[in-house]
Amino acid sequence: MVKGKNRYFLMEIHCENSLKNLTQQSMRKDILNSIEENFGIFGYACVITSLNVKYLNAHTNTAIIRVNHKYFQMLQQALTLLRTMDGKVCMLRTLHIAGTIKSCQKKLMEYDKKYLLFTYERLPNDYEKKKLVKKFIEQYKLKEKRM
Repeated sequence: MVKGKNRYFLMEIHCENSLKNLTQQSMRKDILNSIEENFGIFGYACVITSLNVKYLNAHTNTAIIRVNHKYFQMLQQALTLLRTMDGKVCMLRTLHIAGTIKSCQKKLMEYDKKYLLFTYERLPNDYEKKKLVKKFIEQYKLKEKRM
């Protein structure tokens, strides 16, 4: 039996409003609609079995999407042409494409650290800063270290 090869996309989502109501299922449905709209029923049939939204974070507006390696260029083009998600005007930006999810998770950690530092510097008081660090630690289940 041959193991299926996949590609993982690390995406940044820019949206006009917050993505609090966006779920992995609704994101997958919007991506499939974009593929069907741009590549027809053939494109839809090619990716329907392998397309999966593995990770979605509404706070940092990032997602990891998996697809079969044969169709990753089709997915990349469809993501570029995707303009609405969950009824909101959106734009997707590819941060990284990898053959393993672990590689995407490493890049995601780097991206989130940059996002955390950017946000941390702009918070007005220590209470808000501690709250942000606590949320970050809980999200990645990191052990708290003293600075």
